[in-house]
Amino acid sequence: MAKAGAVRDVDHGYQEMKRRWMQYNNGVAVAVGIFGEAASQGKKGRGPDGEDIFEEAVTNVLVAAVHEFGTADGRVPSRSWLRAYVDENRDRIRGMIRKLQRQWMDGLITQDRALELLGAKLVGEIQARIARGIDPPLSEATQARRRGPDKSHTGPRNFTPLIDTGQFWQSIDWELRRRGAS
Repeated sequence: MAKAGAVRDVDHGYQEMKRRWMQYNNGVAVAVGIFGEAASQGKKGRGPDGEDIFEEAVTNVLVAAVHEFGTADGRVPSRSWLRAYVDENRDRIRGMIRKLQRQWMDGLITQDRALELLGAKLVGEIQARIARGIDPPLSEATQARRRGPDKSHTGPRNFTPLIDTGQFWQSIDWELRRRGAS
């Protein structure tokens, strides 16, 4: 049993799948996550009364990590947006990879194009999964914060976990990675 507050990441075969793809594809792979400038973008955290609760902006990469693993104190539960997607869709992802590899081997598309198509598909599916909602639901305190300080907001409010302003959701992207490239 893991210690309270400890994070345990269990790899169900992703690293092996990535290693094989890199070997087969001349050291080129697609990565999905938060990259570059989008990783460092963020916003100030707000308390239930609208006050700033952080001195610095909370970056997209921090939001990604906190929700992927949860916080050590348990205030934010794990809402795995990446690992759980891969675990739930492993066989289907393998099928997409096989189909794209065949198209590449048959000369119908380039290797880079195959990976671009795969990256775009994975990002779209991850974003759709987030939009459907990832358990657990938001706490009452988070819902109160999203309603705003005067609690009189009558317009639609988003109580979907991982979607507040949409900044994190929109920062999820893909990139090609080449072995030996920095």
